[in-house]
Amino acid sequence: MSKPVPYLSGETIERDAAALLAEFAQARGVIIAPPIPIEDIVEKHLKLGIEFDDTHRRFGVPRESGQEPDILGAMFFEAKRIVIDESLDPEENPAKEGRYRFTLAHEGGGHWRLHRHLFAKDPTQAALFGGSAAPSIVCRSSQAKERVEWQADFYAACLLMPRKLIFETWFSTGSVMATSGALFRAPSSRATGVKF
Repeated sequence: MSKPVPYLSGETIERDAAALLAEFAQARGVIIAPPIPIEDIVEKHLKLGIEFDDTHRRFGVPRESGQEPDILGAMFFEAKRIVIDESLDPEENPAKEGRYRFTLAHEGGGHWRLHRHLFAKDPTQAALFGGSAAPSIVCRSSQAKERVEWQADFYAACLLMPRKLIFETWFSTGSVMATSGALFRAPSSRATGVKF
């Protein structure tokens, strides 16, 4: 990704994720409890569409034979749409539900909340993609260390595993494993880069 993004502290990102959860809870009249209802937050509260596609084919990037996809998701800000690689469809591949939920939180939480103002509509983009809408952000595993991707990853972690709920669950169960895994249906710390 070549678009520079400003520095945001972890505290700023965590505060915005907590604010999104509070907004959702107030708008829906619900109490936030694990697992975080990320699909409802993205579709019903943020009003973003979700679709599955072969992201490598869609964006013309060859996939290494036998390898996991490098492109897990893409954000189309103008269309208010998220495209997630079909390999993460939880209906077709239930074992990937954690990765799907994290990708959804990464795109719909992180990129939508933190970065959409940076990617104002550029009319020249459509020409680059043959007149069709171009994604604002294409997320690749190989670019995970870029600031824009780190911020979206950290946001997703804060959204799916909010500090307050983590500590409440930890103190009530006395189990780190129950807190970070089973209750939140979240990916491992290796996938998020966040350690508790």
